[in-house]
Amino acid sequence: MADVEKYYHALKKMFANKVFGKIRSDPVSKKFYQNEIDNLQNSHRQNLIALENKQQLHHVAKLTLERQFNLLNIEHEKIKAEMSNLQSLMEQMRQREWYLNNRLNYYTTMGFWQKLKLLFQNPVD
Repeated sequence: MADVEKYYHALKKMFANKVFGKIRSDPVSKKFYQNEIDNLQNSHRQNLIALENKQQLHHVAKLTLERQFNLLNIEHEKIKAEMSNLQSLMEQMRQREWYLNNRLNYYTTMGFWQKLKLLFQNPVD
């Protein structure tokens, strides 16, 4: 508004030197100002609508990312449980290997008559 007043006063000074008489009214019509105000209000409304749309898109994207994050956490927990299960199976297999290696070593150190005696003592499955 201050710029318009400065413009008006500048015009008055210019015309005071070149035109006889004084400017009695604003050289720009009221309709021009009303159109400018309407344009600014429309622009403001459009900016608000665009902002609301961006906020909605952001909210949808946030929900999608949260859902994906939760699914990844569930998958991570499943993998951790499976890993724990595999580690326990691995430990069981190591113990079984140790037991079988001990039996194998025992059998390799036995003599022929001990092996024959052991064969008749244990029934074959």
